[in-house]
Amino acid sequence: MNNSCRRTCRKSSKRWLPLAAFRGIPGRRPLRQPNANLYHYAGNNPVRYVDPDGNDILYAEFNKTKNELKLSYITEYPGGYKRITYETTITVTNNVRNELNGTRTNPDVTTMPSKGESNWYYPRQFPNGFWSIGKSVPKDGSNTYLGTVFIPTDAHQEVSVYGSAKNEMPDASSEGFCATGTQDDTGYGFHYSSSSTTLGCGRVNSQEEATEFATLSDKALNSTNGASYIFVHE
Repeated sequence: MNNSCRRTCRKSSKRWLPLAAFRGIPGRRPLRQPNANLYHYAGNNPVRYVDPDGNDILYAEFNKTKNELKLSYITEYPGGYKRITYETTITVTNNVRNELNGTRTNPDVTTMPSKGESNWYYPRQFPNGFWSIGKSVPKDGSNTYLGTVFIPTDAHQEVSVYGSAKNEMPDASSEGFCATGTQDDTGYGFHYSSSSTTLGCGRVNSQEEATEFATLSDKALNSTNGASYIFVHE
């Protein structure tokens, strides 16, 4: 009872204060916001805005059909109240390099696969699903295909890997390819690129927008037990 009174009552009278009286008290302003009160959790949408530890989060939603990435930053206030304090939508495309009419079912010499760490494989579009975002990785800008910052995720998917029909590494003179197995393809993230295509990552429309994305995500991750998530769909 004493704790309750210290937080919500006038000690001298032990009487409840009207809502208007909280306007000048630090930490009480969020009570008057539509998306942050005693009964709201994770922006009043705990299904999409997951926040098990009760701290700042960045929720990103990538619509591959619309080429849109919506960023919603959710801030925690004193007392655990939360609200969306910043939202923006940036343009992101997912045009995969050398993709032939959106399919990779019949690889041939005219659509050379890309060489991964150990296998040759055909890049795929960013996998759909709910993924975690990691801290951004700065780049020196020397590689114009990566820009100056890379925003990594834990997205992954199973892809086929290939060798040539002659059981040697594919090259421009190969007589076709044959599948030799599969691998769990990782490394999906977001970055600006001077090219209109990527190897499966999301290409942010400008370096400025890529930097903003990285800054918001890192800010959430640097808060105590903060988190950054992305939902990818068609």
